[in-house]
Amino acid sequence: MKKKYHYYDRFILKISTFTIIITLFTFSCVPLRKQILLQDLSKKSIKQLQQTDTLLPIMSFKYLLKPRDILMVNMNNITNKGEYDISSFSATGGQNGGMMMQNQNPSMIGYEIDSTGSIFLPVIGKVKVEGFSVLEAEKIIQSMALKYIDNVIVSVRMINYMIYVIGETTVQGRLQVTQDRITIPEAIALSGGFKEFANRAKVKLLRQEGNKTHIYYINFLDQDLLTTRNLYLLPGDVIIVDPLRAKNIKNYTVANLTLLISTLSIAILLYFNLRNLTK
Repeated sequence: MKKKYHYYDRFILKISTFTIIITLFTFSCVPLRKQILLQDLSKKSIKQLQQTDTLLPIMSFKYLLKPRDILMVNMNNITNKGEYDISSFSATGGQNGGMMMQNQNPSMIGYEIDSTGSIFLPVIGKVKVEGFSVLEAEKIIQSMALKYIDNVIVSVRMINYMIYVIGETTVQGRLQVTQDRITIPEAIALSGGFKEFANRAKVKLLRQEGNKTHIYYINFLDQDLLTTRNLYLLPGDVIIVDPLRAKNIKNYTVANLTLLISTLSIAILLYFNLRNLTK
């Protein structure tokens, strides 16, 4: 009879241990609903989400240049099929308030917009670009360049359009935007996407606004993200992706409790075996 109770105790111990471990691992998993991006949150089931097409209006966006932005200006001659290096037109390359800057690539010469909203280009002189888009600034510079250079085509690109991504993404660091705009889903995609335990429902967006930093919370699970004004990122924006609590449970709690339960199980089994041997 005692032997029967002994096996019963061992059976209960194993079942309890197994149940605790399964429960812990279940809590450390991320539910599918917390991983599906851009959902219609009014839908109650995963099946409904996957069977419903949606049409959303996306806000228009045009970035307007401002002081301290840096522009790269290239000029190409159609007739000679050559490219002018506008810095060679002037020994100084720039004047006070229109600083010419090197940005990583030696061939990428940038002209910083000064406090008056202008850049100073060799030969052409001072050009007001503040309040215009990159494309509009390009047209303004080209119209002025044609007064001095025949058959010239001007290309302008902003080279200080930097976005920073930190946290639960595959790649962290700085993204240089080569176009005149970028959305926050595009920035996450360029960072390799979210990791398994990324908190997609509360992504932080840090944005400098005047002398203050505003923290916005972005919900990537909600398709209405595509209709908000924070869809498009501004130069200097910082994206922070925090981890879910499940990551901490998996990495620390589950591991420590599993080790504790295993140790206790071995200790109890040894106790029962020693007790049987002494009988």
